[in-house]
Amino acid sequence: FPTTTPSPSPSPVFEESGSIQIRLAGGGLSGRVEVLHNGIWGTICDDGFTQQTAHMICRRLNHNGAVHPYFFTEPSLTSMPIWLDDLSCNGSGTSISQCAHRPWGSNNCHFTENVGVYCTNSTQV
Repeated sequence: FPTTTPSPSPSPVFEESGSIQIRLAGGGLSGRVEVLHNGIWGTICDDGFTQQTAHMICRRLNHNGAVHPYFFTEPSLTSMPIWLDDLSCNGSGTSISQCAHRPWGSNNCHFTENVGVYCTNSTQV
């Protein structure tokens, strides 16, 4: 995969166990979910992505939870690898490393299937 430049104004990066780093491209409370693998930032496909997974990601980024996931379509991402597909986290997971998914880089997705999340800091999540 080609290397990519970091997305503009990314949110703070959270390093999970196993050196998995996640961030929201665009910063703030919403954006495309990106993960760092082998030194290269990539995306997560929306296949199998659930509200529970969105909540876990937002909590790992120090937000209270997720309002909802969404599909993120951006033609400029064609060179960014899709690292994770069929990512599915159950309610007890606290890290992507604890979630089921295809092997890193193995996917049947197109760049139009990247996932984003709307996080919230509301106490009513």
